[in-house]
Amino acid sequence: IAPEPDVVRILVEEAFRSNAAVVGPKLVDWDDPQRLLQVGQGMDHAGYGVPLVDRGELDQSQHDAVRDVFTVPAPCTLVRADLFTEIGGFDEGISDFLDDVSLCWRPQVAGARVIVAPDARVRNRDELATRVGYDQRRRLQARHRLRIVLSCYGPLGVLRVVFQTVVLNLAEILYAPIAGRTRRVGNVLRAWTWNLGRIGELREARNQVHGFRHVPDSAVRQNMHRGSAGLSQLPRGQIGRGEDRLTG
Repeated sequence: IAPEPDVVRILVEEAFRSNAAVVGPKLVDWDDPQRLLQVGQGMDHAGYGVPLVDRGELDQSQHDAVRDVFTVPAPCTLVRADLFTEIGGFDEGISDFLDDVSLCWRPQVAGARVIVAPDARVRNRDELATRVGYDQRRRLQARHRLRIVLSCYGPLGVLRVVFQTVVLNLAEILYAPIAGRTRRVGNVLRAWTWNLGRIGELREARNQVHGFRHVPDSAVRQNMHRGSAGLSQLPRGQIGRGEDRLTG
C-alpha cells in the first residue's frame, strides 16, 4: 500500500470526531489512483459482501461522505487499541481473506462504530490475491465466511443464519453445474467440513464473542444489507462478487 502523507492523521481525527472504533480509507488503484477499488463495504445477513462502489469506477468525489459501513479495506485499517485488545485482535482461525470482515464484525457486536473516511486515500496493489490464485481465494473465502457467521451470531441468530446459509448453499450446489461452475460445489462442501471439523475452535470463538457482546444481533443486523446478496448474485454467476476485492 502507498498511503498519502496525511492518511493516518485523517483517520485518527475522524475516529475522534465520529466516535468510531474502526476507520478505513478510500482505496484506489495502484497504477491509476483515479480509479476506485473500495470505499467501505456492506454485508448481508449470511456474510456475503455487498460492494458500495463499482471496482474501477472513476473517482469524481461521488463517494466522499464519511459514513457507517460494515467493513473497511483490509490493507489499511485503523482500530482503537483498547477495543482491539478487548475483542482479541484478529481471529487466529482465519488465515488471509475475510479476516477484515471478522475484525469489523466483532467490534459491532461490542457496540462500536465502523466508518469510512474517504478523505484518506491509499493506493493498493493486490499482490496476495494474485499470488494465491482465484480458485484458492474462493475456497478460503467460503470457509472463512462460514466461520465468521457461526462465531459472531448469538444463539438464536446463529440458528437463523444457519438455515439461511444451508438454503443458499443448496441453491449454489444445484445451480453450479448448470452454470459450468462445478468447483463451487466443492468449495461449499469443504467449507462445512472444515468448520464442523473444528467445533472446539468454534466454541471457543463463540465464547470469546459472548464475553464482549454489548448489543444483540438485531442491532448488528440493522447495519447489514437487506435481502440476500448471495441469492441476487447467483443467477448472474457473480456470487461472492463483493469479496473479489483487496483482503489481507
